[in-house]
Amino acid sequence: MSFNALLLAIRDWPVSAAIRGEFPGTEWLFPIVETLHVMAFSLVVGSIAMVDVRLLGLASRDSSISRLSAEVLPWTWISWSLAALSPQAANSNSRHTPGTIILMGCCLQV
Repeated sequence: MSFNALLLAIRDWPVSAAIRGEFPGTEWLFPIVETLHVMAFSLVVGSIAMVDVRLLGLASRDSSISRLSAEVLPWTWISWSLAALSPQAANSNSRHTPGTIILMGCCLQV
């Protein structure tokens, strides 16, 4: 399955239509999803920054890099997944937004 096919499949979910406000009484879902998206994106960038700062030797010198990575990596992937899927559910088109491209770059760094 190509990436565009995946995005189109996500867009066609009934939940996605509800988030876009196409059903009565669901107008409040978009702000919730957008808030979760921003929080997840912040967690992705923050967790990667924690490992990077440790690799540079600027912080957490008393803990090993492997231990820190083992503790942070699950949080990074969970938050990355949430951040990657949440804007696509709310977006009616399947274009690659700058945020999606940044998330892909974060994925490559991890």
